[in-house]
Formats: sequence, structure tokens, C-alpha cells
Amino acid sequence: MPGRHSLDLDSPGSVPGWPEQHATLHQILVLMIIETARHAGHADTSGK
Repeated sequence: MPGRHSLDLDSPGSVPGWPEQHATLHQILVLMIIETARHAGHADTSGK
């Protein structure tokens, strides 16, 4: 059951600084997952 503040993945948005400033929520979420995975190793402080 979606919350009352839910958005569809194809909801439009605007991202200042992106070459194409209009993006969908899906595009933004995928980019955030990719960037988090790319930089996750930087937070590893175990020294392995």
C-alpha cells in the first residue's frame, strides 16, 4: 500500500548541473545507487 506521499518512478524532476536537467525519479535513484556503490569502499576503515 503506497504512502500518501509516494511518487511513481516515472515522476519528473529537475537536477541542476546535469547536462539534461529533467530526469525521472527512476534515473535519479539508479544514479544514487551507482554512486553509493562506487564510493562505498572509501568508507571502509577496517584496514584490510
